[in-house]
Amino acid sequence: KSKIAYIKVCNPLAVGDTVQAHGPTTGVVEFSITQLKTDAGEFISKIDRGEVTFPVSGDARLRANDQIYKITSV
Repeated sequence: KSKIAYIKVCNPLAVGDTVQAHGPTTGVVEFSITQLKTDAGEFISKIDRGEVTFPVSGDARLRANDQIYKITSV
């Protein structure tokens, strides 16, 4: 089974960013964005807004109602 997440992006997201998925069943899972792909099938390095897919690494399993948060330093 493929480990691909499909999300709606409201704030800039780029390859190399660290994100966390939060959900009642998922808990908290942290991973890095290794690639981004648009609905048109184009691989991109960053996106400001829109819908995008990316591979989810490790044993993480994301669910439809999970929230994705970008981790940034303060």
